[in-house]
Amino acid sequence: MNPRKIAAFAIGPIGGAVLGLITIPTITWFFSQEDVGRMSMMQVAIGFSTLLFSLGLDQAYVREFHEADNKPALLKQAILPGLSLLLVTLAILLTLGGTLANWLFEVDAWQLSWMVAIALLATFISRFLSLVLRMGEHGLAYSMSQVLPKLLLLAIISAFVFGGVDKSLSNLILANTSALVFVCAVFAFNTRKDWIDGLQANLN
Repeated sequence: MNPRKIAAFAIGPIGGAVLGLITIPTITWFFSQEDVGRMSMMQVAIGFSTLLFSLGLDQAYVREFHEADNKPALLKQAILPGLSLLLVTLAILLTLGGTLANWLFEVDAWQLSWMVAIALLATFISRFLSLVLRMGEHGLAYSMSQVLPKLLLLAIISAFVFGGVDKSLSNLILANTSALVFVCAVFAFNTRKDWIDGLQANLN
């Protein structure tokens, strides 16, 4: 790997850290400490669920990538078990109304449960799609997986503030979820050839 590619991969951690220093104080300035704490609980849940439902197959995808003859099929094999389990789990939780939001925020609101479920699903899919970019040595595009969520969250929060939108927990969670969904859409577009071929691939 040449220095230019190394620099492209380095943009992610550095840019993410810098944006984190800006995003957190900005959010705490405009939203209550209780709501910021609740959003932190959501981020912890997102990180844990991505780790749990990946079933270690994200690492298996990385290990097997260079030896696989059919890389789109490998992507399908890696993502399908965890995605199926996540969808079933979210479907069960959403039938319970606002239970998921109550667990995380101590607020029984079905709208928040749906937003959290969408955020969990978007982050899970983004995880695997970002690995496609990483293994394809698309360093700049991969770095965006660490930069874009914070950058978009900051942009949406700023729009809320200047637009006079109510500084409520619902809008804070909406901003976070919107950023994650947009990032997932960007990854889906950038890796469209891989996952479209993967949908058509046969599983062994």
